[in-house]
Amino acid sequence: MLKMLRADLYKLFKSKILLVLFILMLCSTIIEPLSWMGPQNLNNYSVYSILRSGTALQEFIWLLIVPFAAKDFSSGYVKNFFPSYTKRDKLFYVLSKVAVIFAFCLLYYLVKFAVNVFFVYIANPEDWMMYDPAENTFTIGYFYFAYIAGMLNAVAVSSVITVICMLTKKEILAFLVSLVCIFLSAFVCRMIDNEVGERYFIEVYTLFAQYNALYYSSAEQIAVMLGISVFYIVLSVIVGYVILTRRSR
Repeated sequence: MLKMLRADLYKLFKSKILLVLFILMLCSTIIEPLSWMGPQNLNNYSVYSILRSGTALQEFIWLLIVPFAAKDFSSGYVKNFFPSYTKRDKLFYVLSKVAVIFAFCLLYYLVKFAVNVFFVYIANPEDWMMYDPAENTFTIGYFYFAYIAGMLNAVAVSSVITVICMLTKKEILAFLVSLVCIFLSAFVCRMIDNEVGERYFIEVYTLFAQYNALYYSSAEQIAVMLGISVFYIVLSVIVGYVILTRRSR
């Protein structure tokens, strides 16, 4: 599996397109704090409150995983080399993709947190945290719990998109299918919420729309979200392995 990981990382940094997308995804972390650069916001909100505000870029960041996941299929790598792979190699291939996705999501969320701390620190060097239990409706422990759940949700969504790439084998088609899944899920959830009359009623139990409800849910609901994300990650590995095994027969 280490060979697979090295190969994926080599392809990631050797490809100019993938490397540029990788850098752009990390640079996108600066957009959110810049939108909060007004003195009223930075002087009255803690770094935790800013990070809890979410970002409209989240869905588009998920889609940038498509070139990485689909490249092996569009380049002919799978067609040329997979016939010689054993079942164990194919399992390691899928696990390697998920491991790289996990590593990147972890890096992205760490960079996102550090960037936000940096900007808030510039505005308030004496008290960058500005956490006041009397004004904030959450605890710091709750924030980190939800933040980890958000990262795992990103890993799960990216893993599912990787499976979509394995099924479609083309970047454009995988991109379109993933785009439909993301926005159709949000649309359907909004319709159900309106019908029930409760905000974020169903998002907690979904995958693509879960991020919207993350910081508006109880600790028990976030635990459910964690379980759902882990389930989809495991399911993606199993389905990906089955797809690759059947395709090479």
